[in-house]
Amino acid sequence: MAELLTVANVKCQSCVNNIISGLLARDEVMEVEVEPTTGTVIISGDDLDRADLARCLDALGYPEVAE
Repeated sequence: MAELLTVANVKCQSCVNNIISGLLARDEVMEVEVEPTTGTVIISGDDLDRADLARCLDALGYPEVAE
């Protein structure tokens, strides 16, 4: 299962690393891919809760962008 979210404030590799490490700290997350130019975050894992992942990203400083 995978979730795709688009977030704000992804400006550099440090931002990418923060997102990846923050999400991988969660038990249900197995893999994270981040595209810094678009702010796209693809999260793979088991029993993912999109709203919970969005709250986690927001707490890390990367709020979801409304489509």
